[in-house]
Amino acid sequence: MKRILAFVLGLGGLLSAAVVHANPPGPLADWGQSPQAYFMTSAERMQWAGISTSAEAETFVDDFVASRGGTAWLAEVEKRTAIADKYLSFGKVKGSQTIGGKMLVLFGAPDSVEITDRKVTTKRVNKPMVDPNNVGGTSGGLGPAEDGSRAATTTPGSTFRDFTFTFFRKSVPGLQREELITGVTVDLVNGKMALKDKKQQADLDAIFESVAAASVVKK
Repeated sequence: MKRILAFVLGLGGLLSAAVVHANPPGPLADWGQSPQAYFMTSAERMQWAGISTSAEAETFVDDFVASRGGTAWLAEVEKRTAIADKYLSFGKVKGSQTIGGKMLVLFGAPDSVEITDRKVTTKRVNKPMVDPNNVGGTSGGLGPAEDGSRAATTTPGSTFRDFTFTFFRKSVPGLQREELITGVTVDLVNGKMALKDKKQQADLDAIFESVAAASVVKK
């Protein structure tokens, strides 16, 4: 138990984008937001949410890790977390804390990745200045140009990096389709990541659940 708990505490401090529940007291308080917790099923999340003591939390995590394969599973999660942090960290946001990081931790390395950078600029059409003493009259020096044109100003916007991941069923236990193609976009200014298609969230939640259930190797 002590060896497993050491692994758990090593990763337990890495916060993630997982659903946040009331944390139990003690050294495992943040475990429910760690990359390891991505592998919890909805039923296990309900159990974790009901834990109120440090002893109960330790027993839950001990049983949870054992059901996934013990120290070998912990080592694999640690490796996947390191990969997510290496390739998906931007600014002060760690990759393992993002939706993209959750995919890499739960699914493993994608079968293919496409990366595209793009810039978004803002174009503003300036309103013409009108002489308040000459409204409705002929245009003066402050009025619009005779051809009706207006000056446009272009200002720099944000730079984004888009990741498109492809996962094959043969590579992801619990993936109940031949392939999954999904993508995330990162604002390189603030490091925030989001799904490129937010409508895909419900579909991904169902996939996360099936993959989490498939991670159980010992009941």
